Amino acid sequence: MKINGDLPIPRDVIQQILDSPIPYETEEIEQQSKDLLATLTKPEEVDVAAQSSYAYWLATLSDQPPTEGEREKMALREMRRHLAKTTFEKAQELLQGTIQIRMEHRIDIIRACFMENIEYDSEEDEQLAKKMRSMIELDLKDQICVVRGHDKEKLAILTIFARTAKGNSDEAFLFVMLYAMERATAATEFLSLGANEKLMVVLDFGSFKASSAPSWNASKAVAMVLQHHFPERLRRLLILDPPFWLRTMYAMVSPFLDPLTKAKFQVCSGERQKRKVIAEFVDADQAMPFMLPDGKLVGDVVVPHYTRNVPFHEGYHNPPK
Repeated sequence: MKINGDLPIPRDVIQQILDSPIPYETEEIEQQSKDLLATLTKPEEVDVAAQSSYAYWLATLSDQPPTEGEREKMALREMRRHLAKTTFEKAQELLQGTIQIRMEHRIDIIRACFMENIEYDSEEDEQLAKKMRSMIELDLKDQICVVRGHDKEKLAILTIFARTAKGNSDEAFLFVMLYAMERATAATEFLSLGANEKLMVVLDFGSFKASSAPSWNASKAVAMVLQHHFPERLRRLLILDPPFWLRTMYAMVSPFLDPLTKAKFQVCSGERQKRKVIAEFVDADQAMPFMLPDGKLVGDVVVPHYTRNVPFHEGYHNPPK
């Protein structure tokens, strides 16, 4: 796969991200990250790990590809995230699963499928991109998942609205969730020039209908992928106006969550509580009106504009009038 013509981001901006230091918490974590990287015996595995960075992936498509040292460095970022809050052995197991998922689900094509100046390696890849385009756009119309705005820490905000229809297939639902997560992590990476790796997620259940919910199997599969194979990406999750069953479930499990995990979750019901919680984390100029009454990010999300015109690493902005 390669890009014909200009990259969507200047190469010098990409280089700033590649040069950004790895945020190791301790020297022990740094050494463990290097040890974990050493367990990857195939060069393509190291490259897949490094491609968890959207900036690195773009650089591989350019006429100035990354160096071996940059590949190792961006792979080490993924090692560090996998080692967070778990044992070395468990991190190794999850890492192998992550590499397999990124290869099997063709994250590279999920990223590229709406880009017009991409040259694919094969006719098969081109047809897969066409299939992904169709499935993602159709499913996004049933459930809008959009990166729009950022929080006070300059972390991208991924907002997932309630579904309005049952959806086309479990496969399409998974593609959309992967597409949404990849866009959100890319947005944070470029907002912070590599300094931050996390994001804020807002789940809006305001118009939720059980009849439109995805299947249990699809929900379980997506939850497993996001939990285990996007480690250390979630900074905060706001659940707005959840249905009674979800509030009850949260109340039951909340006492058993460790403090660090519990601090990531906020459940809000009603305009007053939503306004109080959201205003703590998001300024009005980065909020949609359903989040804050004076939110400045107005206008409905136009799905084809978002997928085809808004660059992958940017938050949604309204189409020109």
